[in-house]
Amino acid sequence: MNTGTNRLYFIVIINMKIRCHQQDCSEKAITISYTTRVKNTTCKLNIPNVNGLCISVKVNPEECGNKKQSPPLEISIPPPPVRLVKNMSFEYSHDRLKCTWDSDVDVPDLGFYYWYKEMVKKCNVMKIGECVIHDTFLKDMTEMFYLFNGTYKGQPVNNTFRHNSSTYFVKLKKPQLTIQSIGQSLHFHTDFTDSEFGAHCYEKNYIYSKCDEVNHRIMSYSEYKVDYDSSCKYRARVQIIFSSDCGEGKSDLSDEVEYGENRDSNLPALLAGIIIPLMLSCFLIVSLVLLRRHKDIIFPKIPEPTLIFKDMFINNIRTAEDLRVNCAASHYSLVSQSENV
Repeated sequence: MNTGTNRLYFIVIINMKIRCHQQDCSEKAITISYTTRVKNTTCKLNIPNVNGLCISVKVNPEECGNKKQSPPLEISIPPPPVRLVKNMSFEYSHDRLKCTWDSDVDVPDLGFYYWYKEMVKKCNVMKIGECVIHDTFLKDMTEMFYLFNGTYKGQPVNNTFRHNSSTYFVKLKKPQLTIQSIGQSLHFHTDFTDSEFGAHCYEKNYIYSKCDEVNHRIMSYSEYKVDYDSSCKYRARVQIIFSSDCGEGKSDLSDEVEYGENRDSNLPALLAGIIIPLMLSCFLIVSLVLLRRHKDIIFPKIPEPTLIFKDMFINNIRTAEDLRVNCAASHYSLVSQSENV
């Protein structure tokens, strides 16, 4: 073993199995390994305890001659007697983390704490089933540990939980979408003002329908262009997705925006096939009515030939008689004139 100014260090190797559903440790349990270099045999770790733990610890002294790694020390930690909370959920936005949970047990003195580096901080903005944490460090943490404590049936109970960083629970603001027709294209434009993270962390999920056919498109740009079909109605919404490169989260869908109307491409021919026969039918009906009403004018009666000849014969007889009468009258007039002379 080195002496003098050399300081003895230990390599502590910890293999830890987190029990699944409060069962005994098995191959199905989640295994977590830590290796750390310490000046003494004391090592502190933040770990969840709600399902109990099975821990194996080995110590390996550095530069210590013939000293070898210690045999593993097996430690079993049973789960707490009761689980104080369940169904934990989180929403993060702008240095604000909202934590919510449910509980099946009555713990009037329930307390909620969270770890920051080596400090344990109490949540002061707390109400039933909810706590809001305001801190600038939240988005810089790689993982979060939470402690719930209280008294249950006269016994103190501690529940510790481990969850992902706050950036995996990002709740983004609701965007706005506008549609503009430019030439033969429709432009979907997203108005989004949330800029807490870099621009590369935001993706736009455009959900739109063309003639009731739904399409999806995820992209990083604030504007998306599609070909415009004037016979189709377009409906569109947009959702902001927090990129997996930065964490996880999303916004609510924007309000739906509509553009255009659905029209059948065969509608003109269909209308022509309906309207033209209908117009012809109406014209024919009107023509028949007018013809019936004015048939004597349009089609005057033609007298029978026998009647024509009869009229002609009668007219000829009348003409001869008139001539005879006229002649007799003339003769009488001449005789009268001669006698007077």
